[in-house]
Amino acid sequence: MEQQRTFGLNKIMVFLEKLLIWIACLTLLVLALLTTADALGRYLFNSPIPGTGEIIEDYFMIALIFLPLSYSFMQEGHVHVSMIERFFPNRVKYFVGKFNLFLSFGLFALITIAGWNVFSEAFRINEISTSSVGYPMWPCYVMVPVGCSLLCLRIIQVFFGRTRKEQQDTSTDTDRAA
Repeated sequence: MEQQRTFGLNKIMVFLEKLLIWIACLTLLVLALLTTADALGRYLFNSPIPGTGEIIEDYFMIALIFLPLSYSFMQEGHVHVSMIERFFPNRVKYFVGKFNLFLSFGLFALITIAGWNVFSEAFRINEISTSSVGYPMWPCYVMVPVGCSLLCLRIIQVFFGRTRKEQQDTSTDTDRAA
């Protein structure tokens, strides 16, 4: 019944989240290997890999931050301050949660729109980095709207109750203040 109402959207979203998580994991592996190779080249051969810092900054960090946004949201992996919220009645918690989802959607929708505008302009003019190694910038710019738009779709799903975020076992840390 649920799949008929969402037209398989949840399955597609789960697939995309897993794909983006795998890309982020591979990015982290390549980042570690590139950083190691750069450090070895710098200290053993006095010859670092040109443009490593810029490539890490422009590509790898953006991929590691924006691609797993939706997955992290669904796993309750983002920072959540619950110091005061735990004292609220359930009805107030419900409305505060909905308001937070509404604000989050607004913020990430704006980031998606701005990110898409930056990406499309960089793609249109074929923007090249200003580092010592000239590489195209549009691939790094596309990661921002992709990650944020997937997060916006998940926020909408959670807001309207079409899917639930994974609830972590908080039995051991219910009195924890973040």
